[in-house]
Amino acid sequence: MLKKILFICSMLFLTLLLGLPLVCEASFEILAFNARSAGLADSFTAVADDANALIFNPGGLGQITRAQVSTQYTRLHVGLTDGSNLADGAVSYIQPFVKLGVFGIGYFSRSLSSLYKEELIILGYGKELVPDLYIGANLKYASLSTTISSDALTRSKVSQPSFDFGLLYNHQDWFLVGASISDLNQPNLNMTSQNNKIPSTIRAGFSYILNKEGTFILASDYTKKDKENKVSVGLENWVLPKFMGLRAGAVTGISDRELLNVTLGFTLKLKDLLLFDYAFIYPLKGIKDTIGSHRISLSARFGKELPKRERRIRKDEDKEYFEEFKEEWFEEKPVHKKPKKKKKKPKEKKDEFEEFREKWFQEEEE
Repeated sequence: MLKKILFICSMLFLTLLLGLPLVCEASFEILAFNARSAGLADSFTAVADDANALIFNPGGLGQITRAQVSTQYTRLHVGLTDGSNLADGAVSYIQPFVKLGVFGIGYFSRSLSSLYKEELIILGYGKELVPDLYIGANLKYASLSTTISSDALTRSKVSQPSFDFGLLYNHQDWFLVGASISDLNQPNLNMTSQNNKIPSTIRAGFSYILNKEGTFILASDYTKKDKENKVSVGLENWVLPKFMGLRAGAVTGISDRELLNVTLGFTLKLKDLLLFDYAFIYPLKGIKDTIGSHRISLSARFGKELPKRERRIRKDEDKEYFEEFKEEWFEEKPVHKKPKKKKKKPKEKKDEFEEFREKWFQEEEE
């Protein structure tokens, strides 16, 4: 009952957030800590099972059962005619603990040559609050710096803290829903008298595991940032579960009809210890004269995997499992009902009558 109440409350919380007016200027588009989410067109709010949970949904950190470190590099909009060199990089570390939950730290940086730079430090925490419901939060420190070259070099830098919050609900390991809000306090990185707020980003999504092995996933996200609304969908299929996974996705704008991107990606895995990810993002609308953006990442998992509690069974196995459980239960434990009192049968009088009869006739003869 408590689990259902918390789930309903989380959905009401999301509904309230979707109705909030977010009036502020756009700034600080954050990407990811590895290339996996990009291959899914950033449909990751209800997946959130690796370092990218720090970006998309800190509640998903509670799912991680093994320590991992990731690093990524992205070359954005390759081939622009103005010759701009826009790139970003990131590094992260995730450490789970048996009883304390999961902690994460990450550093993200984006730069345009030497003229413009965004930096972000994230401290995240996630934990399974009750069975199937995960909750998490981030503390972030964002900074923005610019360099203007004229008669003299002028460098300006401003920094502000911000906060994120996320929820994830896992229904029997085959259907997950998630919601998060980033930059809840909308930090103002203004260098002049004008406001330069980072808009709050609201995400809601679901992921559906299409097979029992958990190697084929469909995911979708709805994202609201300022006046921008977009919907994304992605597919992930581990065609070779121990070695290779493939991804594809698409994202389109609801309020901005000029946004339409397609994505492709893959992972090469070595014994579940080392993972190499690549993603390609190509704009079908909007930005022109580019051959797309390319992202690569390298992740390592190490240490002993934390023990998992017994997970829920899949829906199509419920009936069979229950029947087996019922048989075992009734074999070991009788039904706790007061047994009916058996009616005592009248004593047999036959033997007593025969003895009496024999004695009677003996006396008569005498």
